[in-house]
Amino acid sequence: MFHIPQYVLEKLRCSICGSYLSSKPLMVRVEDQQVCGKCYKLLPTEEKEKCVRQIGLESIAEIIQFPCRYNTQGCSHTFNWCDEKEHEATCPYRSLISFSSERARYSNLDSINTFLHNDNEIICESDQIKAILLYDIKENTYTNEAKCLKYSLNIKGNCDHTITIKNNNTNEATGDVEIRMNGNIFLGKRPEVVYSDIKVKPIEHNIYETLTDYDLRDKKCTNCGNHNVKNHCLLGHSSCNKCQGNVCVECVKLLEKDSKTLCKNYPKGCRETLQFDNAHRHEVNCQYNDFKCILDPCNVITTLPNFKEHIKNDHSSEIFLTNEINKKFVNKDETIVIFYYGSIFKCVYFYYKTFVEFYVTFVGSSDEAVNYFFEITINLNGSLITKRSKCSNWNDVMLEKGITFDRVELLGDHEKKLNIQVNLKILNKK
Repeated sequence: MFHIPQYVLEKLRCSICGSYLSSKPLMVRVEDQQVCGKCYKLLPTEEKEKCVRQIGLESIAEIIQFPCRYNTQGCSHTFNWCDEKEHEATCPYRSLISFSSERARYSNLDSINTFLHNDNEIICESDQIKAILLYDIKENTYTNEAKCLKYSLNIKGNCDHTITIKNNNTNEATGDVEIRMNGNIFLGKRPEVVYSDIKVKPIEHNIYETLTDYDLRDKKCTNCGNHNVKNHCLLGHSSCNKCQGNVCVECVKLLEKDSKTLCKNYPKGCRETLQFDNAHRHEVNCQYNDFKCILDPCNVITTLPNFKEHIKNDHSSEIFLTNEINKKFVNKDETIVIFYYGSIFKCVYFYYKTFVEFYVTFVGSSDEAVNYFFEITINLNGSLITKRSKCSNWNDVMLEKGITFDRVELLGDHEKKLNIQVNLKILNKK
């Protein structure tokens, strides 16, 4: 399981209850609002119909170790996805959070903490800096004593000024930021800071600058070649309105060359680390994709390594364990499964009135399928007709790699019933 940085976790919160997306199904609403599984189950039917399930995000969530939603208040409890077991409802650190947002999720709230002051605001400012302080004071309803002070302090530049900090760890690089401080103070006989957190949030600037009419001369979009250029990024890449997005396309291409990612089938056992721009090709051919058993009426769906074991153990009487078979074919479609070279081959015979066709599909990736071809030999009155073709892989269009025999080629002008003896052989180029 992976422990991911806090700033990434903050993007994995439910838009309704504020909790992490730690329960399934993970949904997204039309307004691009993420919804956790618990809140989705409580939505009205008309709201559920507007939601779309995020299958890709669920695959990532399966390998993430989630913290308690009150981890910023000091709770160190962690759990796997869909394994919360109502810890958050009884977490002792809940008392440090304002309950105004909690009531949407929990109906059995304790009545110990209520508000004495609600969202009080203090503003301090100078010519260059503005500080906004929000605070809540909670009291114990049984003793009427103030028990906890919760505060949030935002510091940012005043009158469109920015606060610039210098980072010594990155060669004294500078950046414009907004500073936020959050904390809780226990108001007992001896006040005690029970939680304190300081966050420095970078201020996002527009990465594009608008070009003047003079600059537009001989300019074209570096992505699509369109001459209707309006902007360019800070690195000088020109962009038309169609290609302009939140990030520059050309800048992203530079990053993709060095970026690494995990296969989408990591939860199923794939341990490949991929270049970002090659990830799709691998995932299409990954042996940990879902495979449905090719023998009817079996409906087993599993990964390719498990599928091979399933074929050998559960269908041993229905498959051939050799690369060469001799068989009679008549006017009826037929499917044969061969297990050889440690791989599965699906051989299909199609009968038509005017011709017959043979196809062999290698059940595996396209990179391995190119190593195999098949050979069909038919004995016609003592003369042998032999044809060869490549084995297709499971993502190929088979029509290009089949072997066809005309009916006239097999029977001449006779109208008798088709009954041919065929030798089918699967060969390895290696």
